[in-house]
Amino acid sequence: MRRASSGTILVTGATGRLGSQVVRALRGRGRAVRALVRPGSEYFWLNDTGCSYHFGDLCDEQGLVRACRGVEAVAVCSELPWRSRRGHALLWSVARTRGVGRAILVSALGVERGYQHRWYESKERDEASLVRAGLEWTVLRPAPLTRTFAEVARRAVERGWGWLPGRGDNRVAPLAIADLAQLVVVALDQPGWGRQVVEVGGPQVLGARQVVEAAVTALGAEVDLRSLPGRSVLAGHRRRWFQDDFVAPAHPLVRASGVRFCPVAEAVHLDLVEMLPREHPDARHRLVASRRVVPDGYTPGEAELAAFADGPRRYDG
Repeated sequence: MRRASSGTILVTGATGRLGSQVVRALRGRGRAVRALVRPGSEYFWLNDTGCSYHFGDLCDEQGLVRACRGVEAVAVCSELPWRSRRGHALLWSVARTRGVGRAILVSALGVERGYQHRWYESKERDEASLVRAGLEWTVLRPAPLTRTFAEVARRAVERGWGWLPGRGDNRVAPLAIADLAQLVVVALDQPGWGRQVVEVGGPQVLGARQVVEAAVTALGAEVDLRSLPGRSVLAGHRRRWFQDDFVAPAHPLVRASGVRFCPVAEAVHLDLVEMLPREHPDARHRLVASRRVVPDGYTPGEAELAAFADGPRRYDG
């Protein structure tokens, strides 16, 4: 594997489920990370990583100009509202003019199928605009993440029963968020991934219902899962994940990446473990150093962690 360079990586969607994992994976390799975050977002969950923050908006050109200053590459884990017809095209334009070397876009498996849904359509637009932008690029199209199935299981356990928006006997190869984050890092460091659309799935092919059942088992519960198409709290694009097949063949670049993929049972367990601290008030208090950036207090990457008795969390890689 090529040795990682020392340039700053801009991560968009850094406070999201995937983006936060990408920040941690990059910081675990000693990379300088600038997290693009919105004021008021829960960016404090990243305080312990030592990343720097840039407060801005993907629709603000001047803010993006500042965010891209001195940046080597951008990892795009963000999603824009479907009403934003321009998508990430403004980011691509600013990145090119500011001399950003490459962009890694996390898209979705199934984009090429022509689904008539705004979420898939926005992913397709982003892919097309990136290819035209003149940047060195890589597009990752992951299979559905195990986290979605774990969320369905949690809601079902809380109620004692749950809706599945389909029979759930379709074939999926769900992917752990942490594994996808590692692939983003690999794509950033490997020139051989340039100008490639890489489809990737997890190591096991199961029925969608089986994945939810694995998460229910990880919670130590038994629930009644009912297949009722159209009755679901899931967003429309996620309903497809209980109706159609989402299996990616083993891509040569993925096979050569060296990433160890989590089996489904392990992945959903990690998903559930990660969910709980963010929701429990006492856990939030223990894990968060400050909910605001305070100039004379904690500055990520500069203050001694030992000075904060109740946090932030130490990150040991």
